[in-house]
Amino acid sequence: MAYYNKWRCPRCGYTADKEVMTEEARAYYQELKPDIKNLIQHLFKLVNKHVYSGAMNKMDKSKFLYTIGGTKDLKDVIYGIRIYINEILKIIRNICYLIM
Repeated sequence: MAYYNKWRCPRCGYTADKEVMTEEARAYYQELKPDIKNLIQHLFKLVNKHVYSGAMNKMDKSKFLYTIGGTKDLKDVIYGIRIYINEILKIIRNICYLIM
């Protein structure tokens, strides 16, 4: 039997394998338009500064990109990121809050 980390959901393709997650997140990020890349970079900078105190984990970035990579409609992702950025100074939450 395969280990849990090597398991992949047959319906959506989600996996908990860190190497696969990082590779797919990197490939997905390369496909994005420049304005969406800038928005995500701005999100990472704000979260790194206000939540992680300059020590944001690369795995959290990969997990976030991997999770939004499976989203069909980027309008919802962009809307969620903008709401999160507007509220980040009021409520301090880490990047995993957006994944849930």
